[in-house]
Amino acid sequence: MSALLDLKTVRELALLEVGPGDSFLPHFLEAFAADAGATLERLRERLRAGDGRELAREVHRLRGASASIGAAQLARELAEIELGARHGSLAVMEARLAHALNVLYSTCDAILHLCHRPPHEARSAAGKPSSPKRAAGAP
Repeated sequence: MSALLDLKTVRELALLEVGPGDSFLPHFLEAFAADAGATLERLRERLRAGDGRELAREVHRLRGASASIGAAQLARELAEIELGARHGSLAVMEARLAHALNVLYSTCDAILHLCHRPPHEARSAAGKPSSPKRAAGAP
């Protein structure tokens, strides 16, 4: 099974501080989770409208942001969605988008766990209630 996170990237980001003893990563993760959750919901609308080109463009942007914070599995999931959107394979995308949303929540939980923060911080930003369930591969 593939790793949920690129631990090297996450650890490097966790070392950045916004203040003494205050890691940058949880603050950034909150903004990322809110944007990613909203983007995935917009992608569902694009999918229902049959707009594969715009779907691919938005997925590409989110995939890059995911990779930059160490969300390795999410970036891989989004790459598959982008490929399908570019090739017109929109029929299975609704399930793939739902799965990507679950990977987003698991990723946020795992990153916050590494930062020793309660998982509900990023989940509330992404619009999903907290759950104790962890994805396989989470640290």
